[in-house]
Amino acid sequence: MEGLGTGLAAIAFWGFLASVVVGGIWYGLRERQAQYATLQHLLDSGQPIDDAIVDKVLGGNRRIDLGLKVAAWVTLLTGSAARPRQAGSPSACSASFSRGGSQAPSSTRPAW
Repeated sequence: MEGLGTGLAAIAFWGFLASVVVGGIWYGLRERQAQYATLQHLLDSGQPIDDAIVDKVLGGNRRIDLGLKVAAWVTLLTGSAARPRQAGSPSACSASFSRGGSQAPSSTRPAW
């Protein structure tokens, strides 16, 4: 894939990534808005509200560490998959410099 195909693939990838991030933020905001609407409805009812009910409505038992662990794994796996590869060698960079010189020959293009 060269030229236009490469550009379209890059735009599609980054567009997908942006839509996932924006969708996650949008979902979080809508969920939080629904929680506050439920709490407002409870307050408008005029009945006494217990702290346990408020914590349950606002989602006080969320595990932040689980979200951070998932984000760390996604980052690690994405980073390891994005390394440039060349057939028969560990990486494209080391293959181009392993020919004995300090620079790659001008007749070959880097694999990345």
